[in-house]
Amino acid sequence: MRPWKRLTKYSAGTALLALLATCIILAFNAHAPSSALTASAEVLTAAAFLLGVLALVTGLETLTHSRPNLTRPLIFLLIITLAVFAAHMYIINAPPVSAGQSCAATKQGCVGDESYYLPEALRMLDGLPCSTNSALTPNCHLEHPFLTKAMMAAGMAIFGVNSFGARIFIVVLGTLCIPLLYVLVSMLSGNRRFAFFSCLLLAADTLFFVQSSIAMLEIPSVFFGILAFVFYFWQGSIWKLDNQVAAGISLGLSMLCKETGVFMALALVSYHLYASRKSLPETLKGLLKLAVPGLLVFIAGLQVYAMLFTTATTPNFISEIQYIFSYGNSLKGCDPNWIDPVLHRCPTPFDWILFYSPSSWFSSTVTVTITSGGVTKVETYVGVAFYKMTNPIVVWLLFAWAPLAVAMKLRKRPDGVPESRDDSTAIFMLFWFFWTWFPYVLLWSPLVDRTIYPFYILATVPAFAAGSAYFITREWFPSKMAIVYLIAAFAWFFLYFPVKDFLPVWIRVLLGR
Repeated sequence: MRPWKRLTKYSAGTALLALLATCIILAFNAHAPSSALTASAEVLTAAAFLLGVLALVTGLETLTHSRPNLTRPLIFLLIITLAVFAAHMYIINAPPVSAGQSCAATKQGCVGDESYYLPEALRMLDGLPCSTNSALTPNCHLEHPFLTKAMMAAGMAIFGVNSFGARIFIVVLGTLCIPLLYVLVSMLSGNRRFAFFSCLLLAADTLFFVQSSIAMLEIPSVFFGILAFVFYFWQGSIWKLDNQVAAGISLGLSMLCKETGVFMALALVSYHLYASRKSLPETLKGLLKLAVPGLLVFIAGLQVYAMLFTTATTPNFISEIQYIFSYGNSLKGCDPNWIDPVLHRCPTPFDWILFYSPSSWFSSTVTVTITSGGVTKVETYVGVAFYKMTNPIVVWLLFAWAPLAVAMKLRKRPDGVPESRDDSTAIFMLFWFFWTWFPYVLLWSPLVDRTIYPFYILATVPAFAAGSAYFITREWFPSKMAIVYLIAAFAWFFLYFPVKDFLPVWIRVLLGR
């Protein structure tokens, strides 16, 4: 098995180097466009893809022979990951646009904030400078870091200026969050059933699927945040890096994708301080291993972007950070475009976990004439709709699993009996939930009155999924009820799936979604 293991290691490492080289080439191409650089990036991307597939195949071969007990989990993960990816591929070019046009080039058919970020990605692709001064150039939305938009630019450089190119990297990272969550929960709890249900419930979340299907900023930030969690709890080094240093680097990348990645960083830092059983100097040393690499990656990334793409208005990372804060402080009160038709106000962070009306970033309707039994009817159904809400069946179980986790933590145990790994995992999910939700309560409060949006809850969704899985996999919870719960979650997901062209018209009319 050693030759296979060696081949896996070398092919995976080479694939990563090829991707890194692609990023560097695309950065130079953006600064000084060249067809030769673009062609080189395309070749390297193709090589990285093929080497990645080779690493996956040989890695699976190695694991199934060296650890036969992992065969079933690997098959399960492969099936669910490919199924979710196939669903993304089914809708990746929706909504349709006019022939010869693309959302990235024309803003026609964009979903949500794609109309802001894709033109900026195109500017990066063309090597045009960005500025916060609208009198000089269109606002390049420097209120958010650049990394996710650079991924959109890279996708369009490789696959063309179209919806597929703009969205493909977001789709890949969003899909990979599912097996990553499985790895994290399995590593923390040692309970595969717990891990299975966690990734299935994440796959069933409407908001997470929609955000993973479109070119917005949040998904890459969440991906690198979960990756940081996996690195942190990994027993051993990561490519000769200390696991905590690797976690810090990943947190820095999360913040470079969107500044709200800092909330996932705070979740990990606070859990590190809470759970450490080491001496104070050792605990602080671990904290520095997380914080210093993360800050260095964040600062270095902003500085490189400032040198390549910005003007005198934001000449360095300090001015970019200042602009991020100043822009955020300028957003006050309720955005009229987000007033809930049932609540008659903008949803608050408390509504995010209780109730707000299903609404969409983009929707279109189709009118058809149906003749049946000599009777002609004109019916209307939803053609395409990208809904901006979570799956409440998953979210609402928060009010069951969070108290249970706290109660299990506080209960008295006989001397020498440790806390169960499942309960410890649930406590970590509570840290994750708190730090990715409660800061928005403070921002929404009258003291700050900052404009906030329901999709900001996205980083909390994996914690909801894992917490709900914790509750329904307790030994006292009926297995049949757990299956019913899972079916109900996927029924909601199906009802709000963005494109249902595979259904007969009469069913689509009946569903009304």
